[in-house]
Amino acid sequence: MNSFAVVRARAGDILRTEGFSPLLLRSLTRAIQRFLHYESCYLYELALVDRDEADFRPRVDSCTLKVFRSGEEADEWAAAAGFDFRERYLGAASKLDGGAVAFCVFIGRQLAHIGWVAMSPEAKAAMRQAPYRVDFPNGEACTGGMWTDPRYRRSGLARYVYFKRCQFLKDNGKTVSRNAVRVDNVAAQGMMQGFGAKRYAKGRVLKLLWWMHWKETPL
Repeated sequence: MNSFAVVRARAGDILRTEGFSPLLLRSLTRAIQRFLHYESCYLYELALVDRDEADFRPRVDSCTLKVFRSGEEADEWAAAAGFDFRERYLGAASKLDGGAVAFCVFIGRQLAHIGWVAMSPEAKAAMRQAPYRVDFPNGEACTGGMWTDPRYRRSGLARYVYFKRCQFLKDNGKTVSRNAVRVDNVAAQGMMQGFGAKRYAKGRVLKLLWWMHWKETPL
């Protein structure tokens, strides 16, 4: 997958849906983060239990959920559908190749939402998650990488796909899901609390070029 082509297509999406100022801000932020990055987040754990799918239906008509477990599955979908979601989400190809599983919602030919799960340390590394601990051998997994097209925000897509991701993990023998949510992402924090997730720690990560420091404070 041509990384420049992905970046160019993603920039076009942001310009069309959000405008020039958000595109400029994101471009500057991404450029700075190549050298220096600081982030503060809350860590959540959720016991995976049976839930009724009817309680999580999104308020969007004619949407299609697809689960991709590998780059090969994404290739087959792209050939059949005539478009490739990896051209609209930077890093999707490397995440799939690293073992992460993608949950994508399409509305027509548009990627409306995407979220990821990891069931191994390698997949978590591919998702580029904060270095919080996940006990993969003992039934734990993690989620992350959630993004919604601005046109479909506040439509319940994130909540629905999070339910489907948790259901997938439970069906694959997992008992606990962990994830990190930025402290300024109030909407995602509210969603986690709505599922009954426990906020158990606050994490801070500082990256300077190739050096990284992680601090985790129990709550």
